[in-house]
Order: sequence, then C-alpha cells, then structure tokens
Amino acid sequence: MNPAQSKPNHEPPLTDSPWFWAYLFCTGGLIALLLMSNKYDGRQPQIERQMAARQAGGQAVSGDAGPVRGSTE
Repeated sequence: MNPAQSKPNHEPPLTDSPWFWAYLFCTGGLIALLLMSNKYDGRQPQIERQMAARQAGGQAVSGDAGPVRGSTE
C-alpha cells in the first residue's frame, strides 16, 4: 500500500481562515445597513428641513448688518 494513500487528509476547519471571518463580518455589515436604510432615508429630509429653518432664522435675526454678537462677547 502506498503511504500517501493511507494517511487521512486533515484540512483545517473553515473557521480558521481569516477570509471566512472577513466575509462573515462584511455580510453582517451589509445586512445591518440594508435593515437600517429605511430609518435613515426617512430621517434625512427632516434634518435638511431643520437646517434650512435654522439658516433662515439666522438670516432673519442678523439682517443686513451681519451676524449678531453673543451676550458674552
């Protein structure tokens, strides 16, 4: 009998590979992004409206004279 044929082939487990863990981590991250995208898609327009309102309010307060100085200045 050939010695090479009598030895069992011991391959390391799949979880020993860093590529397995990189794939698993990236897949989990993509799934999390997909699950959370609806939350952020609905929130972004609200944040943009708030920013526009703050800018309009700041321009109304400052007028043509420029920015208003704070009470501590």
